[in-house]
Amino acid sequence: MACALSKRLLDLGCNHLHAHFGTNPAEVACLAQRLSGMTYSVTLHGPHEFDPNLRLNLPDKIAKASFVATVSKAGLRRMLDQFPEFGAKFRWVPCGLDAAWFDVPLSDAQQSRDLICVARLDPQKDPFLLLAAVRALVERGVDFHLKIAGDGKLRADLEAQITASGLASHVTLLGWQSQEQVIALLRAARALVLSSHDEGLPVAIMEAFALGVPAIAPDVGGVCELVESGASGWLVPRGDMSALADAMQECLRTESVELRRMGGEARRRVRLHDVRTSVCLLEREFGLQVLSTGTSHNRWWK
Repeated sequence: MACALSKRLLDLGCNHLHAHFGTNPAEVACLAQRLSGMTYSVTLHGPHEFDPNLRLNLPDKIAKASFVATVSKAGLRRMLDQFPEFGAKFRWVPCGLDAAWFDVPLSDAQQSRDLICVARLDPQKDPFLLLAAVRALVERGVDFHLKIAGDGKLRADLEAQITASGLASHVTLLGWQSQEQVIALLRAARALVLSSHDEGLPVAIMEAFALGVPAIAPDVGGVCELVESGASGWLVPRGDMSALADAMQECLRTESVELRRMGGEARRRVRLHDVRTSVCLLEREFGLQVLSTGTSHNRWWK
């Protein structure tokens, strides 16, 4: 792949390549540099790229890159702590939403008893913690229904757990959903809820916020850059089932007027995460890279 990519980019007259994610895309970009001599840069999203146990060879990728962007301030701090020797290479380029999300009518579902989780069904998202919180609420006699939109390798185990715990009347696994379906689900829900043990900057939260839907989420990764308890939702400690259940219960008994206020604050905050701003920041870095290499053309590929 790196050979074919290098030839194609050189034929196009490109002198800089940008890769999203520090996994395989960054490896291809690094190899393309060795083959073609062009420069490259990388955007790190997290959390997988930050895990030293995955042996992604990040030090070498960072060392050879012109610059490395992170989508959250938390990711930037993590990289600066982990690789202080490359501090001058790191940039914060916040993850952004397409402007079309702000054309969708705001949610008016503050009376709903539905909560929605939009997440892959894998260990990082920790759906079993969410099921444990659901069971705690059911035992408290709380009236609600949780819909989970997403698929993954844990689905069969989750289905078995739901059945064994008698939660079938309170939890629905919807499987993979299109963007249009996700929008409809968010607009019909009282709040978004996540239970992840690690995150980058969750797009699911940004999408919910764009529709004026508050979020209940753990304080991991860049989540606190979006969710603030009492302002745009409920921020809970990582892995704390009781705190997650308490936050869900508080959300379900919060008055509609207060939920609407929180949704408005959520929408205001996510407007700061506009994809057009992200593009401008990256373009600026690409332009600086062209100037630093002294090339007469400023073409790049992303």
